[in-house]
Amino acid sequence: MSFLFAILFAGSIYTTAPHTEAPILQNAASVVSFAGDETDVKESSYPINPDGKVSLSNINGEVEVTGWDRPEVNLVTTKIASSRERLDDVDVKVTSRQDYFNVEVDYKKRKGKWVKNERLQVNFKLMVPRTALVDEIESVNGSVKVSSLSNTIKVSAVNGAVRGTGLTGKVNLATVNGSVLATFETLPADSDVRLSTVNGSTQIFLPSNSDATVKADSLNGAITNDFGLKVKKGKYVGRDLYGSIGAGTTNVRLTTVNGSIKIRRNDDGLPLNPVKNLLKQKTSDDFDETFDSAVEVGSAPKLAAEAARIATDSIKASKAIELEALRQSERIASVAVTADAESIEAAVGDVRAIEVDQDRLDAEIAAMTRSLEGIRSAPFIVEDSKSIRVEGIPNVVIDAEGCNVTVRGWDRDEVKYVVTRLAKGRTSPVRDISFSHNKTEVRLSVKVVGAASLDKVLEQVKVELYVPRESNLNIGTDREIRLVGVTGELDLNGKYGRIDVRDSGGALDIASWNGTVRVIGFDGKLDSRVGNADMYLDGDFQAITSYSKSGKVYLALSDDPGALISTNSMALDGVTMREGKTVLVNGMKVTHMSRDLWKIGAGESDYKFKFNKGALVVRPKNVLDTE
Repeated sequence: MSFLFAILFAGSIYTTAPHTEAPILQNAASVVSFAGDETDVKESSYPINPDGKVSLSNINGEVEVTGWDRPEVNLVTTKIASSRERLDDVDVKVTSRQDYFNVEVDYKKRKGKWVKNERLQVNFKLMVPRTALVDEIESVNGSVKVSSLSNTIKVSAVNGAVRGTGLTGKVNLATVNGSVLATFETLPADSDVRLSTVNGSTQIFLPSNSDATVKADSLNGAITNDFGLKVKKGKYVGRDLYGSIGAGTTNVRLTTVNGSIKIRRNDDGLPLNPVKNLLKQKTSDDFDETFDSAVEVGSAPKLAAEAARIATDSIKASKAIELEALRQSERIASVAVTADAESIEAAVGDVRAIEVDQDRLDAEIAAMTRSLEGIRSAPFIVEDSKSIRVEGIPNVVIDAEGCNVTVRGWDRDEVKYVVTRLAKGRTSPVRDISFSHNKTEVRLSVKVVGAASLDKVLEQVKVELYVPRESNLNIGTDREIRLVGVTGELDLNGKYGRIDVRDSGGALDIASWNGTVRVIGFDGKLDSRVGNADMYLDGDFQAITSYSKSGKVYLALSDDPGALISTNSMALDGVTMREGKTVLVNGMKVTHMSRDLWKIGAGESDYKFKFNKGALVVRPKNVLDTE
C-alpha cells in the first residue's frame, strides 16, 4: 500500500481569489509518465505584488519555480495517475491575494483497498515575480528546482534533489534524502546562503571574485574546493572547512551527514579573490589530522542533531505526512545523539508499522539507520608499534592497501612504525603485519580485511612511519598518503586517495587517480600522473613533468619567478595572449613564445604539463593560499 496515500490526510478549506484562465505557455513534456497513464494539465494566472509571498506544499511530484518580470503568478498543474478515476483523488487548493499566493494538495479519503502500483502525482511549474518572497517551497517525494529569483528563497524536501540557479537573495535549500546544488553568478552581499542534506552530496558554484565566508561540514564524505581553502580532517571521522574569500561579506554554510561537499569556482574568467584560512592553527602533533580536507568524534552528535533538524524543519507539506514521515526521519537521525540501540530498533519498527512504499522508503530508512547508528559507539582502538636502527640513507618500502599512511622525517637513525586499528567492534580489521629489515632496507606490509570497503568510516587502519630525514620511500595504498619532512627518492602511489606532501625534497614521483594532490614547500624534481583530481604545487621545483587527465594543476610561483613551461592547456585568469606577446599577469611577466611554450620571468626551470581535459593555472604565491 502506498505510503503517501495509506495515511488519511486532513484537508483544509482555502479561499481562492478570482483568476483568469490562460493558454498553456509552459512545456509539460518534462513530466515523467508511463504507458497507460492518465494526465490532466491546467494553467492559470493570478495577480500578485512584485514582492508578494509565494509558498507551495506538494506530496508526490516535481516542483519548478522560475522568476520573471511580470506582477503575476503563472501556475501549470499536471496530474498524472494510473487511471482516470485516480485523477479525481487529489485536489489542488490555491489561495491567492495581491500580497500572498499559496498552493497545496489535498488527497481525498478513498473507500476500499488501494491497488498495488497505483500512481498518483502532481507536478507544478510556477512563474513568479523575480523579487517575490519565495518563503516555503516544500516537497515530500519529488525534486525541486528554483531559478532566477532575487529575494528570500527557502526550499525543502524529504525524498528528492534540490537545485537552485540564478539566485541572488537569502537562500536556504535543504533535503533529507537527495543532493543539493546551487549556482551563483553573483553572491548576495551581506546575506546568507545555506545548503544542507542528510543523505546526499552538496555542491555550490561561486564566482571567482566572491566575497564570502564559507563553512562546510561533512560527517561521512570528502570536502573539496577550487579556491585553495584548507580542509581539516577529523581524527577518526568527518571533515570541515572554514575560510574567507575576498572581503567575506556573504555567509555560506554547507552541511551533509552522508555525502561529499564540493565548492566549485565558476568558469567566468574573473580573477580569484585572495583567500584566508579560518580553521584553528594546527600544532606540531596534529599534522595528520588537519592537512587537507573535519569533524572530531565529539562533533558527530552536532551533525547528527543537524540531520534531525533538517529532517523536521525542512518540510511542513501536508499535515499528516509531516507527523509521520518527518517524525521518523527525525527519530532515526537523533538516535546518533542518544546512542540508544533500542531507540534505533523502535524507530525502524515504527516506520515499518506504517504501510509504506516498501521498496523505496524502507530501503532509505534502513540505509540512514545503518549510516548513523555507528556514531553512537566509540571506536575500539589497538596500536602495534616497533622500531629498528638503520645506517646511511635507508630504502623504506610500505605496502598498505586499505590504510591511511603518514610518514614523517625525524632526526634519528631509526625507523619506527605505528599501526592503529580502529573498529566499531572487537574484531580487528587488520589481518597481518609483516615487518622485515636490515641495516639499509625496511619493508612494512599491512594486510587489511575488506580493504576495498572505503565507506566504512569507523573501521579504519592508520599506518604512521617515522624515518630519518634523508630516506628513500616507496609507498603504495588505495587511501591517503601524507608525507612531511623527508628528502630522497620519493615514490608515492595513492591510487584513489589524496596525497599531501609538505616540506620535503629530492626526486618526487606521484601517481593518483581520484585523490587531490598537494605538494607544498618542496625542493627538487617532480614527476606526476594524476587522473580525475586537482593538483596544487608550491615549492622550488627544478623540473616538473606532469600528466593530468581531467583535473587542473595550480602552480604557485615565487615573487621573482623563472620558468619555461611547455603545456597544451594554459589558464591565465581571464587573459588571452597571442604568440610572441608579453603581458603582466598577477604581477608576473608572461611571454607566449609558441603554441605550447610559455616563458615566465627569466625562464630558468623546465616544466612540462600535459592535459587531456584539464588546464594549468599559474599564480604567484600571494594569490594561491596554501597555508
